[in-house]
Parts: sequence; structure tokens; C-alpha cells
Amino acid sequence: MKTILKFSVLSVGLLLTTCKDRTTEESQDKLPPITQTGANTAGCLVNGKVLIPRNGVSAIPTVYGLTISMSNYTPGYYIDLYNVEEKRRVYIYVQSKNKTGNFTINQSNGDGTGRAQTLSQMFYEIDNKKYLSSDNSGLITITKYDYPIVSGTFSATLYNEDNPSEKIQITDGRFDINAKTLNQ
Repeated sequence: MKTILKFSVLSVGLLLTTCKDRTTEESQDKLPPITQTGANTAGCLVNGKVLIPRNGVSAIPTVYGLTISMSNYTPGYYIDLYNVEEKRRVYIYVQSKNKTGNFTINQSNGDGTGRAQTLSQMFYEIDNKKYLSSDNSGLITITKYDYPIVSGTFSATLYNEDNPSEKIQITDGRFDINAKTLNQ
């Protein structure tokens, strides 16, 4: 009887441990693949932690957490990856419309309106802290610009605007946006 009880306890313990590991793996966010189809996906790593746009309500990762604005008031456009649940955001401004290629990331003023920018730049917000790009601190590569589809990759080193010696790394960034169908 004791042998059966020990075996049962051991089996249940093993089963619970196995289930917990699978659940943890499945619930972790993963970056979307790099595509050029207008899939309306985006994401990056911030100091190794996945950031995927989310609106806090939808189970679909990119709905309403991803924005692109192509205003007539600026020569470029901005892309905003915002995770409402985690209160984290990456804002990217690309200085030129209708163009593929590499764009060096320059000094950011932390303004997310898009009207004050003239050069490509980036900033990151979390917990009321803002991290800004500096001159030559990263690269945005537009791999496809065929309106309404804009696709590309990005990476940068950003500094805390209140403590410039504190830096973060944005790596493995990617976006694939169809401006006509995004959030519809």
C-alpha cells in the first residue's frame, strides 16, 4: 500500500511539473517572423525582453497597439509599437517616404507627434521613463516601401533622458505594416 501511495504522489508531482513547464513556454511572447507581406506585425527585444504591441484587451498581439502615421505635414512617417498591459512603447520616426534603404538613427527630442522630427530617430517609454536615441545610435532598414505596405528592421542603443549613463539595447526589431488594413 505504501508503495502505491509513494508511486501515486511521485506520478502526480511529475505530471504537475511537466504541465507547468509547458504552460510557461506557451505563454511567453515571441517575436513575429520578418515578413514583407503587410501582415500588420511588429516587435523587438528591449534588453532581451520581447516587446509586442498590444491594446490590453485583444488576444491578437498587434490589434490597436501598432500605429503608423504618414502625415502630409512631415517628410517622413512614424511607427508606434505600444504594449498597453506593460506600459511600454517604442516610437520610430523614419525621415523619408517612398524609399527603401538604411536610415541612421539620430538624436531624439522625445516628441511623439511626428511634426517636430526631421531626421530618423527612436525613443522608448516605460514606467514614466523615457529613453532617447542619440546621433548614430542605431539603424532603421526599410526593406519594402510599396504603399500601403511598409516593412523593415531596426536596432539602437538609447539613453535615459534623466540619467544619460543608463542605456538600453533595442535589438531584433521588425515591422510589416499595411497602412490601409491596420486596425480595421
